[in-house]
Amino acid sequence: MALAVGIFSFMPLQTRAEEPANEATGLQPVTNLGWSDTTPGRAVFYNPNEGNVKIGLKLYKDGNEIAGITTSSQFSGDMQLSCNFYIEESGSYTYVVGVFDYGVEPARDFSNGYVSESSPVFNYTRPAEQVAVPNNIKWDSTGMVTWDEVEHAESYNAGLYIKDGSDYKRAYPGTIGSNNFRDFADYLGDGYEYYVRVKTYSNDINSYAHSEWSEYIPFDKNNATDNETDNVNGKLDNIIGNVTTDNAQAAVNSVKGTFADAAAKRELQVAMQTDDSTRAKIEDLETKYKASMNIETKVNPQADIGIDASSVKLLGAALNATQAGSVSFNMSKPDEAAQKDLITNTGFTKAIVLDLELEGAGITKGQALAIPVTITMNPPAGIDVNKLTILHYNADNTSYETLPVRLNSDGTISFTVTHFSNFVFGEQEQSQGSTASGNKEVGGTGDTYYDATEDISNALAQATEEMIRIEEAIPVTAFFSAEAVNALPTEVKENVATNNTIYN
Repeated sequence: MALAVGIFSFMPLQTRAEEPANEATGLQPVTNLGWSDTTPGRAVFYNPNEGNVKIGLKLYKDGNEIAGITTSSQFSGDMQLSCNFYIEESGSYTYVVGVFDYGVEPARDFSNGYVSESSPVFNYTRPAEQVAVPNNIKWDSTGMVTWDEVEHAESYNAGLYIKDGSDYKRAYPGTIGSNNFRDFADYLGDGYEYYVRVKTYSNDINSYAHSEWSEYIPFDKNNATDNETDNVNGKLDNIIGNVTTDNAQAAVNSVKGTFADAAAKRELQVAMQTDDSTRAKIEDLETKYKASMNIETKVNPQADIGIDASSVKLLGAALNATQAGSVSFNMSKPDEAAQKDLITNTGFTKAIVLDLELEGAGITKGQALAIPVTITMNPPAGIDVNKLTILHYNADNTSYETLPVRLNSDGTISFTVTHFSNFVFGEQEQSQGSTASGNKEVGGTGDTYYDATEDISNALAQATEEMIRIEEAIPVTAFFSAEAVNALPTEVKENVATNNTIYN
């Protein structure tokens, strides 16, 4: 059963009311609602609908709605949604699920979809212990944020904020993932004070509660220090400063030893993904190692995968070879059942699954590489690169990480990995931003947030803490009464009516 990724859109906080009757839409409600046996608080259910549908879930605590999650599905099958992220306090939790025609936004009362029966009750007692707040949170000058891994963590939520007076406004919707780094480079614009804060989600809420949020960490590009990248490059310079074909083998062995543990390898992975200088050092070492060891790198794509083999370039692959000969980068599609299982629950509108393998490196599927490998290639056919998300699964397809993707000027993409297995390349639905006057663009990307200070500054100030706690693109109507909304300017009310959102 694959884990849902989904778009997390939070709904108004309100007392649960009886669901309205469903109108016939040709869809079927989900069945077999329950709770995960392995991850406490995670919702599990069966979606009988084949083809693209939207799935909405409402989570209730003691009968009061506290959160909502929306995702989409392309296939029928078992699904999971991570309600455990939002279970913070002791209480009795239930949920309902609505199914909607694809492209239809769920109404607040789910009246435009097929709504399930209520789930069984998940009785939660918050434990005394909680996972730690992420520590050692650091920006580098490019906009990359890193922090130390936390014991008992399932995922991390990293929030990007803009300082406006004494308020922190969300500048980019939530980025929840298992990696202990986030790249905000594409969302940083001039003229704003940017901050980040991070919290840890527990992998077992029955044993450890979620952490509190960290403090806000400011971004100062002019004074930011690339500590980790500088550290990586310093280590590489000490090893390969005078590398030649004659001593390349010893240098590679030294690099492998220096970056052998998981934390050091992760630093090298991030540096290879983000830093031109690091890539240049690895490329120079690899060129000399290939000549020294008589190694050839080959790309072997399966015919029907939709990837132009001539666009594929590898950095670091040959450094994982332990003997002369060829290292082959094999690209294929898993069997149809595996593809369906991996795509189900992703929330992707389009998706392609690829099984990527490095043959000749002396490793099995899912085993850690001695040195990370950066893959550069054309994006898969039919996938909009501006909506691209890459999910990298572990060897048995039970968990995944979301990979940072670099968009190159020639239209190719680059991503860096520490092992090979199944990858899902998908188009992720985009949260919709307000188009009211007063919007401010974030980082030149077209993403905007609504600068509400002039029109609703008083109401916004009262709601700020609750907005930040819920941590997503939140409908205006979630926090303002009908009278307050009616008092807003016409263009703002139009955005409320069309369910557009403000980012805070």
